Amino acid sequence: MKHIEEELKRALAEVEPPEGLAGRVLARVAERERGRRARAGWLGLAAAPGWRWAFAAVLCVALVAGGIFYQRARTRAEGERAKEQLMLALEITASKLEIAQATVQGINSGAEAEQ
Repeated sequence: MKHIEEELKRALAEVEPPEGLAGRVLARVAERERGRRARAGWLGLAAAPGWRWAFAAVLCVALVAGGIFYQRARTRAEGERAKEQLMLALEITASKLEIAQATVQGINSGAEAEQ
């Protein structure tokens, strides 16, 4: 048991850090911070705590606006397609009515000629 206590004392004994350690640590932290900022680019604003919610809100508004725009464009396209189909149906109906009218007039003129 005494052996373990002595090892513990040695392990927990105060040791003076090497000279210049604090400067090297601070330099490394500053270097990593510069690298992180360089990688973040314009999205660095989104990483700031106050801007995260604003960025998320803008993203949500953009998605909703895009969805509304898409829905309106789709509805307009469907309406135009229905209008084209209706115009075609009216043209077909008009031509059939002309044929029917000509037939009726032919029958009427034939009946009048017989009288």
